[in-house]
This record gives sequence, C-alpha cells and structure tokens, in this order.
Amino acid sequence: MKPFDLARKYGVNEILIYTIMRYLQTTHGVTFTKRGRRYALTTEEIELIEEELKRRGYKPVWVHN
Repeated sequence: MKPFDLARKYGVNEILIYTIMRYLQTTHGVTFTKRGRRYALTTEEIELIEEELKRRGYKPVWVHN
C-alpha cells in the first residue's frame, strides 16, 4: 500500500500521512520501506500509521476490499 492509498482511506491529505511518518521516524525510530524513490508500506507500517491516525481522532472513510 502507498501513502496515497492510506490518505484516501482516511479522507485526509497525503501530506498528513507523510507528517505522521516523519513523526514516527523521529520519535519512535521507525524506518519505512522504500522501493526506489517511493514508499511501499508493509502491513506493520500501515498498522503503526493507522494507530497514530486513530489516536489523533481520524476514522476511515471507506473500507478497503
């Protein structure tokens, strides 16, 4: 999954996803998977980002099939 897909799922701007990723990198030392110049998020990384989104009060707009 890409950051764009996650942003679409939660109905937020993609920049918010990158902001959360930067926050997790600096405060928790998380490193995110990249393929070339783009992020290819693993399920564990997605769960971390979704936990942070929920902590900040965001809810999914649609459920991914």
